[in-house]
Amino acid sequence: MEELIGQLKIAFANTFVFHIKAWGYHWNVEGSDFYEYHKLLEEIYSEVQEAIDPTAEYIRQLQSYAPFAMERIKQLSEVPEDLKIPPVEGMVQELLAANQVVIDSLQRVYDLAEANKQNALSNFMAERLSAHNKHAWFLRSSIKKR
Repeated sequence: MEELIGQLKIAFANTFVFHIKAWGYHWNVEGSDFYEYHKLLEEIYSEVQEAIDPTAEYIRQLQSYAPFAMERIKQLSEVPEDLKIPPVEGMVQELLAANQVVIDSLQRVYDLAEANKQNALSNFMAERLSAHNKHAWFLRSSIKKR
């Protein structure tokens, strides 16, 4: 169970940092397609924001404490921070890569939840995987060259 809790905390931190990254890109996007990217990024960060609290609550249900200090979240997260604001295509590429990190961590939690017979958690992880796969589709499609 400790491995499950540890991986869930990593998935939580990855989700949290991904959310902040999408939100920051939403604020700072520029270019001729500004409005479309501004709305896409808002849809992504808003959807992900809704998952943060339930994820923390699953950590508590497993009798552990959810990370809340920014330093601890940064330590746990596998999603790299941005120190500079990239152009819009760079934002999408960075967010797509960060999204894959989140997907990988959610998959680890799903597998461990299944192994530990934590059915509600595995169902929640399946829903989160579906949402992040949809985000990947939208991001990939938005920069695809014809």
